[in-house]
Amino acid sequence: MVSESECGRVWECEVMNFDDAKMYIDGLSRFGSVLGLECIKALLGVLGDPQEELKVIHVAGTNGKGSTIAFMASILKEAGYKVGKYTSPVVFEYLEKYQIDNENISEEKFAKLVTNMKEKLELLKKSKGMQPTIFEVETAMAFEYFKDEGCDIVLLETGMGGDMDATNVCSKVLASVLVSISLDHTGFLGDTIEEIAYHKAGIIKDNCPVVAMKQRDNVLDVIKTYAKKHNAPIYIADETDLDVGLSGRWQSYNAGVAIKVMEVIGQSGYNITREHIEKGLFKAKWPGRFEKISNNPLIIIDGAHNPDAAARLRETLDIEYENIKFVYVMGVLGDKDYTEVIKTMAGRAEYIVTVTPPNPRALEASKLKEAIEEYNENVQWATTIEEAYNIAVDRLKGLTEPKGILAFGSLSYLGDFREVVRRMEDVNRQ
Repeated sequence: MVSESECGRVWECEVMNFDDAKMYIDGLSRFGSVLGLECIKALLGVLGDPQEELKVIHVAGTNGKGSTIAFMASILKEAGYKVGKYTSPVVFEYLEKYQIDNENISEEKFAKLVTNMKEKLELLKKSKGMQPTIFEVETAMAFEYFKDEGCDIVLLETGMGGDMDATNVCSKVLASVLVSISLDHTGFLGDTIEEIAYHKAGIIKDNCPVVAMKQRDNVLDVIKTYAKKHNAPIYIADETDLDVGLSGRWQSYNAGVAIKVMEVIGQSGYNITREHIEKGLFKAKWPGRFEKISNNPLIIIDGAHNPDAAARLRETLDIEYENIKFVYVMGVLGDKDYTEVIKTMAGRAEYIVTVTPPNPRALEASKLKEAIEEYNENVQWATTIEEAYNIAVDRLKGLTEPKGILAFGSLSYLGDFREVVRRMEDVNRQ
C-alpha cells in the first residue's frame, strides 16, 4: 500500500511508473472517440464530481482556443492566481496537456493519477458496464489534478464541438467563451456554420456570463439566441491594440477576448488590473502557433489545419512577411478540408515538401502532393520528417534573400519537426 500525502489519498494498489501509466492511457485509444456526456458523467460521479469544486472558464470555437487560453493564463498568473490549464491536442509532449502556472504535470503525479483512474475505471465497468474513451479519461484526470492541487481558476478547452464534448460537464462556470467559429469537423457537427455554432454554443450555462469574439453575424446570432434561452448575459469582444507576446495578425482578436473575459470575471470579485492585463498579454507564450523556432535560417511553425486558420496564416504572411520567399513543409489529416487550405496557401510558396503526420487520420504525403500539384507544381513528398527538413533546407539555398521555411498543417507532426530542427542545429554547431 502506498500513501499519497500530496493529495490526501491512500492508494489501494501499487502506483505505476510513468512508462506503464502512459502505456495504459494510450491503450484506451482502442475505444475510439464518442460524443456524449453519459459516460464521462458516470466516471466523474465515481470520482466524487471534482469538476464541481473548480472555478472554470470554458473555451470553445474552431480556431484560437489555445492562444486565447494562453493569454488568459498569463494574465491570471500576473494577477497572482494559481491557474490550471487543460488543452488538446498536444504539440510537443504529452504532459503539456495538464499544466499549472504553465508548468507541465510531473511524471510522478501523472502516474499516480492514472493508477487511481485505472481502479475507478474497473469499478465503473463492473457496476455499470461502461468504458470511457481516452479523451473522457484524460478530462476526468484533469479535473482530479486541478482539484487536488488547489487551483484558483481552471482554463478548460473543448476537444470537439461543445454541447456533447466531454469537457462540458460543469453545472456552473465563471464564463463560457466562444472564439472564432468556422467550418470544421463537419462529419460530427453539421454541414453549415450555423449548425456548428449551435453545437459550440452548447457550453453556455444557465445564468453564467458568455464572452464571444466579434465575428460573422450569422454565428453571433446563433450564440446570442442560445445565451438568451439560458438567461446568460453576453459580451462581445473586439480586437485590442495592446502589445501581445504571440505572433500572427489574428492574435489581437484572441487577446481582445482574453481581456473581455478578465473584465467579466472581475465583476465576480477577481482582482485583475490593467497592469496585469498588459504584462500578461506581452509575456504570453503558446508553442506551435506561428512560432519562430530558428533565426538562421528563418523557420516558423504553425498549426493552421483548416480553411479559416489557413486564411489567417496567409494574411499574416502577406502583411508581416510580405517580401520573404518561403519553402513550405506541409502535413495534414485526411478528414480535414485540406483542399481549401491548399487553395489558400500553395500559391505563396516557392517550393512545397509534403509529409505524413504521425496520426492514424493522416493523409499520406504522396496524396497531399497530388492535391497540391493543381495549384503549385513545385512540390515533392518526403518519406520522413527529417527528409522533409533536409529537402526544404536544400531548396532554400537556391533562393535569394530574404527567405525562410514555414512548416504548417496538423499539429501532430510539428513537435517532431521542431526536434529535427534542434538536432540538426546541434550537429551544425559541432
